[in-house]
Amino acid sequence: MRCSSRSNAESNSDEEIPANTDSKQFGSQNNCCNIFGVRKLWNLFLTLAAMAILAAVVFPQIPASAQGQNAPKNLKVLTPENYMALMQTFPVALGVESQGGCNFCHEADRSLDTKPTKVKAREMIEMVAEINAKFGDGKVHVTCWTCHQGSTKPETARIPRL
Repeated sequence: MRCSSRSNAESNSDEEIPANTDSKQFGSQNNCCNIFGVRKLWNLFLTLAAMAILAAVVFPQIPASAQGQNAPKNLKVLTPENYMALMQTFPVALGVESQGGCNFCHEADRSLDTKPTKVKAREMIEMVAEINAKFGDGKVHVTCWTCHQGSTKPETARIPRL
């Protein structure tokens, strides 16, 4: 049995793979090119890639407002394009994942400003945006995590005793 995927130099030799070769080492005895199931993995990859391309063509991404979902209301600092990505960072930065997550600051109706934590969070978002704007390079240098580091009360520097 010859392996059809060998290089030209190898394929010119008359060397054959022994018939009693351990199938765990070379894949199946009938197909020595199937070493460690590489061919199966490649076929799986191609299938998944084709499905992803097909899904992108058949189900193009439609903005949330066009899908029948309501656009967020009462956005004063964030934008519809960035609010969800930023909101998802807050529970970790504040360490409130086990304290209700989003509900730590929000009511069931997310547009309400009745909780003091939401009002304070909005002020902090504005502060972080102002600090980052002062750098002038458009990069994010400061986030909620910078001060909070997983706590609802940010650590502050201790005043040295004189």
